[in-house]
Amino acid sequence: MERIPFGHTEKMSDVIVAFAEPLLKDGMDPEQFRLAITLAATCWDLSLAPADERPALIEDMLHASAKSGASGDEVRQIAERLIARKEALFPNDKRLITDYRVSGTPEDGDVVVEYSLVEG
Repeated sequence: MERIPFGHTEKMSDVIVAFAEPLLKDGMDPEQFRLAITLAATCWDLSLAPADERPALIEDMLHASAKSGASGDEVRQIAERLIARKEALFPNDKRLITDYRVSGTPEDGDVVVEYSLVEG
């Protein structure tokens, strides 16, 4: 059972799946689902960083994703859209994702999220 902090009404696992919705597609295999949630969780945390620090953090993320063969420009555009989505849909949610586990697919999977609260 997840303890929901004061001021929040939804479990973080439900929030991150809703946040990742633009990345989720029918027929995804478990690895694709895991990668989508990973990108969503990373961008969620990036959105909590000061705006002037985000470009450098996105560049760091791109270097890490280059090993997977993903296009840097495509990942950058997705990251920027997800950060804007977080700010638009969840502007007051200051939970920092510290760990997560993903299994299955969007249709039958499970996402468990651990987080801490960011001050301020």
